[in-house]
Amino acid sequence: MKKWMLIPAVAGVLAIGGVALAEESVPAVGKQSDKMISLQDAKKVATDKVKGGIVTEAELDEDDGRYHYEVDLKEGKYEYDLEIDAYTGKIIKFEKEMENEKVAEPAKEKQAVKPDSKTMLTEEQAIAIAKKQASGVVTDFELDDNVYEIELKDGNIEYELEIDAFTGDILSFEQDED
Repeated sequence: MKKWMLIPAVAGVLAIGGVALAEESVPAVGKQSDKMISLQDAKKVATDKVKGGIVTEAELDEDDGRYHYEVDLKEGKYEYDLEIDAYTGKIIKFEKEMENEKVAEPAKEKQAVKPDSKTMLTEEQAIAIAKKQASGVVTDFELDDNVYEIELKDGNIEYELEIDAFTGDILSFEQDED
């Protein structure tokens, strides 16, 4: 009977020790955020590089333990992909591609149609709406089919919101624990 109780106890100690070691070895976004530039700063670096470019997606990413922002822009017939070091703000990757000729696709159910009488919300307005629903640092931002897709991280909680780019209505809201 004593051996039976010992096995769960040992398993619990190993699990807690593994979590503690994982916490030490992989830096959390929240712990490093005071050293990193903001998502807004990264987008400014990208728009300063691509004059007249419109940010279509921006997110915080990590490769080999180093954080960087991936920022996609569109300007005219060109699409740009940039990686910006999250600590220094320096551009570490810059790619420019000509937009592919797109073939007309059947209408998607979710695809929104731009209303004639309304103007699109700015990125800042969409983020402000998201931050009224959830606190945290914006880690991902994308404008897709007239819907702003915004992700925020607050400690170990991640929030994902979809906001109508014209009405500001919250189309979906998800909260996950990391």
